[in-house]
Amino acid sequence: MIKALFAEWLKYRRTAVPWLVLICPVLVVSISSVYVAPHRFQATAWPTVLNIGNEVWSGLWIPIGWGLIAGLAGELEASAGRWRWLRSIELAPGLLYIAKAFVLAFFTFVGCVWLWSLLLIAGGVLRIPYPMPIGILVACMAVNWLGALPWLWTALWLAEGSHWGVPLGIGAIGTIVASIIGGSTALGNNIWPFIPWTWPMRFVYLIYAMLTPELQSAAPQIIFWSVLIAAVILSIIMLLLGTWWFHRRDVV
Repeated sequence: MIKALFAEWLKYRRTAVPWLVLICPVLVVSISSVYVAPHRFQATAWPTVLNIGNEVWSGLWIPIGWGLIAGLAGELEASAGRWRWLRSIELAPGLLYIAKAFVLAFFTFVGCVWLWSLLLIAGGVLRIPYPMPIGILVACMAVNWLGALPWLWTALWLAEGSHWGVPLGIGAIGTIVASIIGGSTALGNNIWPFIPWTWPMRFVYLIYAMLTPELQSAAPQIIFWSVLIAAVILSIIMLLLGTWWFHRRDVV
């Protein structure tokens, strides 16, 4: 398994994936900073930084960007012969699929850490005169990544089973859904728990409210924890289903 993980890691060194992971968070934070800069001395500066960054990241990048990353991973194997070399080695195909999934999860996790770190740095550069507890940013980063994992595993499955453009196209639909239903408006308040594309964005808003004393009473904590547990369970299910399918597929 370690060798499979290392082999997967080496595959992406000269691809666009590492660049996407590094550059896209910079673009998201830049958009947020430009919007907030004229209002940086207001008491709502930090919530606005968080709100804009979350809307662009969770509403645009996660549906399309993670679909693109999964699509590139699938295209990498397609250009190398659709895994035909599996016949020449004694290694369970499912392990190779899991290794690929774990490496992609690592890349997306690094992207999330990089984004939320840049948001904190941006606040310092803008000299926002109000403290943003690091603990809130860490919690936002964690639930945002967990909420997006079901889509990553689904996108990888789609990319391996069809064409790299399929997860990208479906991700474009997810962008519309996430932006309309997952946003900070009241639209979608009653249905977002049933739409996974909205989870990353809504999780950030809810964990921020739960960790902010003046907002705690309005945060539906039972719904948050229930949907978060559902997201983890769905992530495991999609990963196992994808692994089972890949193990049984014809690699010729």
